[in-house]
Amino acid sequence: MRRVTAAQQSLPGGAVSLRNEVIVAAGIGLVAALLPFHRGLGFPFALDDYTFLYKAAGFDPAPFEVRRWLTVTGYYTLALRLFGTNLLPWHLVAFALHAGNTAWVHALARRFDASRNAAWIASGLFASSPLAFTVLYWVAGIQELSSTFFLLASVWAASRTGAKRWVALPLFVAALLCKESVMAAPLALPLLLGKPARRLAIAELVCSIGLFLASGLHHRLDSDVKLPYATSFGATLFVNLATLLMWFASPWRAYPDRLAGPQTSLVLPAVALLGAIFVVVRMRRWSTRPVLCAGVWFVALVLPVLPLKQHTYAYYAYAAQIGWLVLAGVALELAAQRWGRRGAQWVLAAGATVVALSIVFAARNARTHETLMLQANSVVPYDAVVRYGRAATALVAAARSARAEQPTLQQIAFFALPSELGSGSLTPGKVEPGMVRVRKVPIREVLSGGRLIPLHVPGLVGVWVDSLSPSVEGPETALYFASGFNTVTRITDLAEAYYVQAQGRLVLGPRSAAVRDLERALTFNYDHAPARVLLAGLRLEAGRESEARALLDGMRAEEVPEEIQPLLAELRKVLKE
Repeated sequence: MRRVTAAQQSLPGGAVSLRNEVIVAAGIGLVAALLPFHRGLGFPFALDDYTFLYKAAGFDPAPFEVRRWLTVTGYYTLALRLFGTNLLPWHLVAFALHAGNTAWVHALARRFDASRNAAWIASGLFASSPLAFTVLYWVAGIQELSSTFFLLASVWAASRTGAKRWVALPLFVAALLCKESVMAAPLALPLLLGKPARRLAIAELVCSIGLFLASGLHHRLDSDVKLPYATSFGATLFVNLATLLMWFASPWRAYPDRLAGPQTSLVLPAVALLGAIFVVVRMRRWSTRPVLCAGVWFVALVLPVLPLKQHTYAYYAYAAQIGWLVLAGVALELAAQRWGRRGAQWVLAAGATVVALSIVFAARNARTHETLMLQANSVVPYDAVVRYGRAATALVAAARSARAEQPTLQQIAFFALPSELGSGSLTPGKVEPGMVRVRKVPIREVLSGGRLIPLHVPGLVGVWVDSLSPSVEGPETALYFASGFNTVTRITDLAEAYYVQAQGRLVLGPRSAAVRDLERALTFNYDHAPARVLLAGLRLEAGRESEARALLDGMRAEEVPEEIQPLLAELRKVLKE
């Protein structure tokens, strides 16, 4: 651990050697990230993505905001023009930035006098960290990725001498404009870089405070738990810190990527972990300074989120973990040299083994966390399956398919059985007393506002219809039946569509409504046997035997679906009697 110092030394191996090392580190990062997280390349837009996309597309008003201007207004507007809503390039940008951050981790480790092998181990662990799940799967993770990229570039510049050090200031401002969560990072600079960095750290903190005020973030310092960013400056600070520290320190756990609030159960394990680190350092007579630097970096990077009562996310520690990972790389190298044969190959073998384990843990957590926005049984509050996940994917796929089949199509309509509409149910977890989320047909909620389909398929309107009507019967409309959370099926036979709706009416609605639907079905196709049988039953129930007999006249049992045959047999028996 003595190799990790804050001294500003010339780079070992020369500039050309370091350049090659960084290229290798970026390659390691790309491979180590793709192995566990490659399914993220097809992950749908979700959550805040649609808020930002609707503004970038001009569907919603987009007043100027300083907060996250580069990654929200700037990036979404530019990427929408360059990529459209094709997901792959959006994700490729994220993976490229993650690989770039991996290269920065290596470069910074070398700047602080870690060996080449230790720096490679640290960069590999960073690339495959389970904490990277959200930032690589979720398009809005660009905020975390880009703010970390500019922050690490700023720290690199700050470690230089003379006037060149001040290049760090505009780089840090760029990081702030990506995401304000890095605003306390300058607190770690004097410890990392020594006294010469104090003036720069003060200047960066002034910029942080200025952006904090200009963004209006000071208005969120409210303790009302009902607000999205409720804060508390009491025990919550320590509980959040313990939660994030233990999530980082136990990558083998399939920990939740997000919680409604900090986990108090992790406070004692976090204290025990820190105590164990202190005891080991003192017993081995290692310098405490590297450990202190790693700890201060971690706290400074998570400090802005520690007061939050809600929204405890694992990715808050994405940049904060770097100090500990560099320390882990150095410690692993020392252990390999102490307990194994001396030589670079033994260090690399040990490092590769640890990185491989990290990849396994990351893959396991990724599969667990994919349920967050994709599966119907997620414990997360729904908001139309966490806005919008697979529901939007299904609708967009249907819209694109329908447009491909019929380029002149103007409207795509979705409906469901009335019985599937159901009612709201209480949200799992403590969000707000009495809060309700739609569970039965999130597709209905996805279509609210009428912006989703025009965003993905310009020129096509997407609507939800609670009941079929002449407005969706024309050739300019493609009709789909929605079932469950995210399943849609094209219905080209309008007789079948009205028959399906009539079945739902019989469960919830008055008989008269079902009769009207069945009559409408038969206007499109009088030979629709199930509709005729069902309508005959309703006619007989109303005492209109002659009409029921006329509907069944000439119908053969084999023409009727198996599930309707018992009803047909019963009707004929009653009419015969």
